[in-house]
Amino acid sequence: MKDWNDDRPAVAKKAVTPGRDEDGDVSPATLLRTTLAENYSWLNHFCSEHPGFQFPTFNTIPWTEFKIALAECKLALITGAGVFVKGQKPFSVAAGVVPEHLLEQKFKGLGDWSYRVIPRDVAVQDLRVAHSYLDSLRVERDINCVFPIERVRELVEENYIAESASCHFSLMGHIPEYKRLYERAIPEIILRLKQDRVTAVLITPGDCLSHQAEAILQREIEMHGIPTVSISLCKDITEKIGVPRAVSVRFPFGHTFGPTADDIMQMRIVKDALQILETIAKAGKVVPLPYEWVDE
Repeated sequence: MKDWNDDRPAVAKKAVTPGRDEDGDVSPATLLRTTLAENYSWLNHFCSEHPGFQFPTFNTIPWTEFKIALAECKLALITGAGVFVKGQKPFSVAAGVVPEHLLEQKFKGLGDWSYRVIPRDVAVQDLRVAHSYLDSLRVERDINCVFPIERVRELVEENYIAESASCHFSLMGHIPEYKRLYERAIPEIILRLKQDRVTAVLITPGDCLSHQAEAILQREIEMHGIPTVSISLCKDITEKIGVPRAVSVRFPFGHTFGPTADDIMQMRIVKDALQILETIAKAGKVVPLPYEWVDE
């Protein structure tokens, strides 16, 4: 394997700053107060930023009943936040050659539809982030904000779940053409989950568009007989695409599970999400959680 000493591409190391970037786009920091409003529409926002783009919709929603107790569960994590292990190839955040139809929709890159395998016993300090639309340096201060691997270990220790999966999975979910995921990522991840005898999957997002990849992956895993639950930061997008079961929070991107180093909040959200596996009996439900963001 090539020695990736840089860990992340230079563009992925840039911190997010208020205002507009060099391309004229509004930064996440500027949008924060507006987007956390209760009735904010991420659908309207994203489709206005990318004219002509449409999120997929489906006639039915797959459903696999969760037939065991959480205390018997073997849990896998999947994130769209671009997490990888030091030494692995970072996700690509470069533009590459963008086809004309995506340029017309004002996309600047194809995305990266590969995936990374994250061993369950990986040292947290060896986890990195490369994502086109997340402040990677900030997220790396506490990787559990997007990828709660330490919280899962604690769940095993307290017998809340039976076991962590042998490995977890990560994507850089900002992928305009989600069908590229079917080429490798989706079938290989599902095969690995089955081989590991995983009985539940918790799926977490990166940025706004990653909710599309998250939903597609969740639907496919559920079709193959493994119960799933996802966490959404863009509730209206998740509802439009349609997933088996999900919870939602109005938190900033990069803080799916709450503020940096807030272990208690992270654990609450993880447990709230997992409890949905036992309590939701009908496909398509997105349950808002009663937490509010407080600026760090």
